[in-house]
Amino acid sequence: MIFVVLGMHKSGTTLVSQLIHESGVSMCAPDSSVGYDRGNKYEHQVALELNKSVLDGGYGESVNVVTPLKLESVSAASAERFKQFVISQNRVHKFWGFKDPRACLTFDLWGRTFQETQSEFKILAVFRSPVEVCSHYVSRVKRRKPFARVWAGVKALRAWGVYNQQLLTLLLSSEQPVLVLNYAEVMSEHFNLSRLSGFVGFPVSDVRDPHLQRASATSGLSYLFCRWLVQRLYRLNVDEIFMRLSLQAERE
Repeated sequence: MIFVVLGMHKSGTTLVSQLIHESGVSMCAPDSSVGYDRGNKYEHQVALELNKSVLDGGYGESVNVVTPLKLESVSAASAERFKQFVISQNRVHKFWGFKDPRACLTFDLWGRTFQETQSEFKILAVFRSPVEVCSHYVSRVKRRKPFARVWAGVKALRAWGVYNQQLLTLLLSSEQPVLVLNYAEVMSEHFNLSRLSGFVGFPVSDVRDPHLQRASATSGLSYLFCRWLVQRLYRLNVDEIFMRLSLQAERE
């Protein structure tokens, strides 16, 4: 069984990957004793490289990689690399998976690969408030650079909209088992881990660290301006996408 963790950057994909990795699914973390702040993102480097290799500008800054992959643009050689990766992991692991936000853009290729290799898979979809994700990227820019901070927010919200719209489209069309998780709920002390355990099929260890829940934010004027620009420039309504994802999570 393959578990694919999907979601926008900085939205909780690492946490979900860690939760199931520590419970017996090989998510190919290099060293589980190394924490998030020291570079352990609980992602398979080969899967990450495969995604980057087929995306337009895939090796650029993450929030600039926003063009979904078209299957017709994938070369036979690239498709074969995806296929051989899945086959090799299936031989070694009964339960394995990967997480990489870019897979939101490449999932049509992964889905076709799973079908060709007759691989069973489940999808864990994670989403987070656009306000908090935007706040994270804006906070990276010094306050004395207001225009750069606005542009950082616009790029972050554009990426949030594209990734989560792709995720929403996949959720509405997928015939495979899907679990939709709101990051805020997962980090809540009231979150019932049995829900996640029931989905993966075995007990999930609670390795959540409340100190890692950062970028909590409210929608101030700066965010509202960035949101308006994203809607005008890119025709992305992040509020509507977030609402629709929240409804999907509530139906689980």
